[in-house]
Amino acid sequence: MYNLERFALRVNLTNWATERDTLPESLPRNLIGGRGVNSRLLYDLVDQSVEPLSHANPLIVGTGPLTGTTVPTSARFTITAKSPLTGILGDSNCGGHWGPFLRRAGFDFIIVEGESEKPCYLLLRDGTAEIRDASHLWGRNTEETQRLIEEETHAKVHSICVGQAGENRVRFAAVINGLKNAAGRTGMGAVMGTKKLKAIAALGTQSVKVAHPDQLKQLTKAYAEKIRKMPSYRAMSVMGTPMLVELLNHIGAFATRNWQEDCYEEADKIGWTALQEYVKKSRACFGCPIHCGHYYEISRGKYAGTYGEGPEFATLSAFGGRCANPDLESILVMNQMANRLGLDTISTGNTLAWAMECYERGLLTKSDLDGLDVTWGNADAMIALIDKIAKREGVGDLLAEGSYLAAKKLGKGMDAVVHAKGMTLSAGMTRVSKGVTFATAVASRGGDHLRGIPNIEQMHLPPEVGEHFIGEPGVVDQLGVEGKAKMVVWLEHSNAVSDSLELCKFAGPWIQLDHGYMPEDYAKLLHAVTGVEVTGDQVMKIGEKIINIERLFNLREGITREDDSVVSRLLDEPSPSGPFKGKHLTREEFSRMLDEYYEFRGWSKEGIPPNPEAILSLD
Repeated sequence: MYNLERFALRVNLTNWATERDTLPESLPRNLIGGRGVNSRLLYDLVDQSVEPLSHANPLIVGTGPLTGTTVPTSARFTITAKSPLTGILGDSNCGGHWGPFLRRAGFDFIIVEGESEKPCYLLLRDGTAEIRDASHLWGRNTEETQRLIEEETHAKVHSICVGQAGENRVRFAAVINGLKNAAGRTGMGAVMGTKKLKAIAALGTQSVKVAHPDQLKQLTKAYAEKIRKMPSYRAMSVMGTPMLVELLNHIGAFATRNWQEDCYEEADKIGWTALQEYVKKSRACFGCPIHCGHYYEISRGKYAGTYGEGPEFATLSAFGGRCANPDLESILVMNQMANRLGLDTISTGNTLAWAMECYERGLLTKSDLDGLDVTWGNADAMIALIDKIAKREGVGDLLAEGSYLAAKKLGKGMDAVVHAKGMTLSAGMTRVSKGVTFATAVASRGGDHLRGIPNIEQMHLPPEVGEHFIGEPGVVDQLGVEGKAKMVVWLEHSNAVSDSLELCKFAGPWIQLDHGYMPEDYAKLLHAVTGVEVTGDQVMKIGEKIINIERLFNLREGITREDDSVVSRLLDEPSPSGPFKGKHLTREEFSRMLDEYYEFRGWSKEGIPPNPEAILSLD
């Protein structure tokens, strides 16, 4: 007997109507859940004519079959829509506690269409759905919004919500749950704001049904033990991602001054060593043994009273190195601001770094920037601009478009926008990490570090590890290109499966090589939960199908081979500093990797998958 029944809440905000529905069994059977099902629903519901910031753009929220179970690191969910930032496929994956509560409230997916005349929020409770007036929440930050919903519903309710940035349709607005868990990239918060949907609250007592409870119990115990034995477990559980600041800076992979440099001379002031002074305790997502998060406080000085969770490496990099800002306390303030206002910290930091370079080069003047002195490392100016961006006040209205669209509007500064497919790059993407840079270029949602970057090349491992892991010893060489396309394809398939099961990548091969979850483990978990018998190879075929569906969506939106690239700064400018000074990924190397990538995928030379009918078939 298969346990593939997946319940969806269909919401029409135009007339405030809700309907509980059951998804066709063919969707989870062929695409698992989470990201996979979301991407297919988006393909079916959206065509090229739909504007991202319009009522016609649906918001799709999906959990995986493991979400809310006892499986370690399974607390995640995915939000999907056409991206207001890039105009192509947009999604964001998020942890915390909300995903499990959504399933306990009796829903696996939410499909929100239309646009409400007034602010509203959804309250989901034990299979029922209610749309409530949120006029009193509009204008509130994310922390206030969640607290007020708790006060008027139940102390144990969990919510995802937008802050002022989402309300004002900032194109990189995030959806927040808790103090800092963010569905951050691609602007899903702007889609919620467009619909005047302030929040989705979930409260329930229903258990998550599984096909083989005893088998799942055994697997849960085994994988919890396996995770604790991972080589990086101790470091990740204590330091979390901030440990990457010093590490990546040491190996010349820490983007600095808007990617003009690859090492930051004051990185030690913003990494884990410095952060420890402010950390009060660890934090974890629902049921996670890694507990890589942190709660921090500033108790004295200029920023006394500041508190929050994080900041992650990506935030330290964005507000620190990329803006040449060594003031850690100001970064903690900006982290709190971004989370309360509902901003993606990566895109926010990148936009500030772009403005700083434009100011340095005379492309933007103090008058253009509302009288602010936007020099490198000016934390006061950065804080002021973050507030302006969220409220779209003054120059903030331009910067709220993101640096790519802002440069287009200005007609200058595009050469300083470090992006792929219109989304600025994430952390650790530099000209010398050739596989990482390549994977960023081909990622289906744009400048992305979570789709398929081969972290293996930055770990200084022996060639035999590459041979064992992917059959290509050269993948461990940061400056090499041999085997990198094959590695990226494998990781993209694996990560598509992980995102569809809704497992955290910190426990998978994306960061742990073969010490965490592997395809065979995905297959065992899928069988225990759904009853469906699959092999590791079959699971990876599902990952391939998901990647192909996303490619078909992007092709329909006008993406071409030319868009599978990164900017000149990473392809034509050698590294000016660090251990790899003078090195970079050349255009010739990139073109060869792209040809190999398309060949491994079975796509044409122009990046077009054959036989779309077979890809879209759910038989």
